[in-house]
Amino acid sequence: MQNPATVLGIIESKASDATYLFDRLYRNFYNIEFYKKAHAKLSRKTKQIKAETDGQTINDFNPDDIQKLIKAMKNESYQPMPVHRQAVKTSKVQQLEAAVTGDQLVQTILVSILGTLYEPNFSDHSHGYRTDRSYHTALLDVKKNSLGVTWWIKGDIEIFNENINRQILVGILKQRIRDEKFLRLIWKFLKAGYLSDDALSKTHPKQSQEQTLGHILANVYLNECDCFMKQTVTAFHASMSKGSGPNDNGRRTDDFDQKKGVHQSLSKKERQLLNTESNVLMTQKERLVAWDRLDPGYKRVNYVRYKERFLIGVIGSKEDAVRIKRSLLTFLSDQLNLGLDEAGPIVAHHKKPITFLDYDIIVSPSNESISKIDHTETSEPTNARRHSGEIKLSIPYQHLKAFMVNNGYVNIQNDGTWKEIHRSKLVNHEPLEIIRKSNAEFRDFYHYYKLAYNVREKLISIHWLFQKSVTKTLAAKYKTKVSKLRYMETEINGEKHKKFYQHGKWGIMYQNKQGEASFLPLLEQSEIQVVKHL
Repeated sequence: MQNPATVLGIIESKASDATYLFDRLYRNFYNIEFYKKAHAKLSRKTKQIKAETDGQTINDFNPDDIQKLIKAMKNESYQPMPVHRQAVKTSKVQQLEAAVTGDQLVQTILVSILGTLYEPNFSDHSHGYRTDRSYHTALLDVKKNSLGVTWWIKGDIEIFNENINRQILVGILKQRIRDEKFLRLIWKFLKAGYLSDDALSKTHPKQSQEQTLGHILANVYLNECDCFMKQTVTAFHASMSKGSGPNDNGRRTDDFDQKKGVHQSLSKKERQLLNTESNVLMTQKERLVAWDRLDPGYKRVNYVRYKERFLIGVIGSKEDAVRIKRSLLTFLSDQLNLGLDEAGPIVAHHKKPITFLDYDIIVSPSNESISKIDHTETSEPTNARRHSGEIKLSIPYQHLKAFMVNNGYVNIQNDGTWKEIHRSKLVNHEPLEIIRKSNAEFRDFYHYYKLAYNVREKLISIHWLFQKSVTKTLAAKYKTKVSKLRYMETEINGEKHKKFYQHGKWGIMYQNKQGEASFLPLLEQSEIQVVKHL
């Protein structure tokens, strides 16, 4: 039996050739090594995966069971257990995947084969449910490739079970796969409900990027949209020519750089004599823009998709943006039997921030000279240039407010000010759990918004309210005042320690698993930093 890594490596080497047709994929389900690899992966994820339909756990699945499964795969008698429905506390019926262990193994193998086959040809601008991609990479894609956008097109694709045409999906699969047994296996999973609404419904960007069969098939389906947009972008760019603009910026920038190079080669004394000319050159450089937004000869489009959400940036007229929107709507409807949600798509001007993946996307209105200071004894302030049209990622105020209010850190007063409060729902918890839970919430919020240019400014502005709320919660637990918490003591291994305040930091002193005294600080401001690269 071939090693699964070898088999997948061969598939990957062929996958980059878009004309290559794959056959003999199904025979990999006869290879016990694939099942062992899948079993190991599932065991790592959880040691006791309880299958809701038959009560069997992954650790109960032995080699004899695998041999029976292989036999069923060979004679094609294998049938995945249908996705069943359960009523939740809200009385709303949701579809929940409840695969038995054998189905988990087969699905894991199927996902590994399909992922290896399709991943090399997925768009660079597709970021959902893919290895090493996330909402962060989608946002950086927007930031890097949308410089100078004048119009935005934003929408959410209605990618639900009833919208996905199975015939179209299998037709797309047949463009790369000619193994009928393999395709019949996929059909079995489709009929069993593995493109369930629960798997494909709108998801928050913070949710897991774990790849399931439903997710990869949805990506295969939506890749057609990505390919259409790639063709649209290529055709749009080909029809336009880049103009130099009325200021002939390209030539002037080159002239500046040449003069600047000569200037920097001079001695310090010679440079001082030329300071006036240098300042003039710097001013000219700062005023240059990479293009003129009013130049009809320069137009560009950038497209980014994260799961069902997409954002298109257009350098051009509103008519250009509307035309692109209409062509995309037509393609989705006619070719994929898909539509967009009721709110979209939205065509919006760049002057107003647009929200994408819970970030505000801001286009800088003009060249801005900002002070850039190197904090050393000999340093002097210098001007840093913020380019016209630069993309900035920002934390929306309403999300900052929602985080503090919904988690119970603050109340909004009648005059609009925020007032810290104790968290009544945590008062009965252990103090260590209060600190850990609070730290985890704040850290998760920061991690999500770490790409925002103002993340440090905004989160530090609420950090003191966060700290006051946590200390008030601890004080409420002990029915005391916050001021008295500073001096409260605890005894560990016969030694007394301040329980909640150590070396100017709030936190908790506790006994760790090794039996030693350990101090867990409340999340500190120093952890909050802007992240520019992942």
